[in-house]
Amino acid sequence: MKFMHSKENNITLIYDEDCGVCEWCNQRVRNNLVKDVELLSLGKSNNILQSFTKEYNFKLSLLEESIVVIYKNKMYTHGDGVMLLLSHTVGYMRFIYFLFLIIPLSIREWLYKYFVKNRYSLSNLFGLTVCKV
Repeated sequence: MKFMHSKENNITLIYDEDCGVCEWCNQRVRNNLVKDVELLSLGKSNNILQSFTKEYNFKLSLLEESIVVIYKNKMYTHGDGVMLLLSHTVGYMRFIYFLFLIIPLSIREWLYKYFVKNRYSLSNLFGLTVCKV
């Protein structure tokens, strides 16, 4: 996928590719987005990621606890990043967005942090791996 960050209305999603659940979720969101999205993973896009870390003033270690979404030159993390992505989807993913809107912000953030803390266990539980071999 070509580097699209220069287009202000595109979405850039930066995530940890080692998490099976994260990879699975990102594929579902990407397939239902109504906007162009550029996916940058921690292991594959280091040169580009370095420019993002400088421009948006964050450390790569942030990806151990959050996705990073860049949209209209603003950075969104944690639950805000998920909600931004879901707000630009169609189909069942859009329905999930509206369901999440009903949940109070503090509970959404708690759920997100719980998910992140247990993501590798959840990957194993659901048989989700990122190994493409």
